[in-house]
Amino acid sequence: MSLVGNLEDLPLADILQIVSLSKRTGILTIETEEGKNIVVFKNGLIVSAACPSPKIKNLGQILLERNLITQTKLQQVLELQ
Repeated sequence: MSLVGNLEDLPLADILQIVSLSKRTGILTIETEEGKNIVVFKNGLIVSAACPSPKIKNLGQILLERNLITQTKLQQVLELQ
């Protein structure tokens, strides 16, 4: 069985639930303006995921852009990792 469609028609959460409950194996490809993303399933479980799009920002960048954190605080937190 193959699922093809628009996420506006069937939310991603529903797709993940269908794959999980039916214990499907395969690759879910999600194409956006930023690029192609994949999620790999085996027997309904996620075993791998990749988001090779170079436009994806990390959380620190997003927080800085939204003025939710300062550069200094971000550096402090990153040093704790």
